[in-house]
Amino acid sequence: MSKTSYKPEMCEKMLPFFAQGMDVPEVAKELGISKRSFYRYIEQHEEFAQAYEDGKAMSEAWWHKQGRLAVSDPEHKINATIWIFAMKNKFGWRDKQDLEHSGPNGGPIQSKQTIEWTIQPVKPVNETDSDGQ
Repeated sequence: MSKTSYKPEMCEKMLPFFAQGMDVPEVAKELGISKRSFYRYIEQHEEFAQAYEDGKAMSEAWWHKQGRLAVSDPEHKINATIWIFAMKNKFGWRDKQDLEHSGPNGGPIQSKQTIEWTIQPVKPVNETDSDGQ
């Protein structure tokens, strides 16, 4: 078995960092481990995985609060574009458009297919070959 730097106290130690809105790379650095080790510990240690889930919720709450404060507190300055992109990339937000196609009065779209055939008269073929036989 390979040497591991996992310590159970990391579970509690990570939470204040997530509560500041940090992501895994930052939290892993604060814990003194690599991002790869962080994700490996999630797979190997149930208590670490649970702490990570709690931490993600804390981080998302922090980011939500920043957006709310930007709306409600004139002193709280925030770059709206950066905030929106952060929410999209961190928490799966997306722009959504619902397009609904319907027929008259909201009913189904009526579809009708028409095929037209054009018959052209054919000239009769001469019964003799081109060499006259």
